[in-house]
Amino acid sequence: MKKLSELFLDLFAPPPAPASRTEDEVLAAVQRAGGRYQRVVFTRNRRIMASVGRDRSVLRLNEAFASAPEEVLEAVAVLFTARGRRRIA
Repeated sequence: MKKLSELFLDLFAPPPAPASRTEDEVLAAVQRAGGRYQRVVFTRNRRIMASVGRDRSVLRLNEAFASAPEEVLEAVAVLFTARGRRRIA
């Protein structure tokens, strides 16, 4: 059984850092969900969290997406894929 002081420390310890992915790993997750992008580029822009390049081959994502759950990356793929937009509309 843990001591009271150990429980106190456990309650207020910072959460473990989420696993961070590379741009290639995020690209693979997006492609598995149906995205047809050829490249993912991480940005540090504070206004635009996600955007698509003019030729639609590059998906630019804020670096926070490197630690996003797989479900979030799947949602991004659906949202930014033409087929996905028709499904949402």
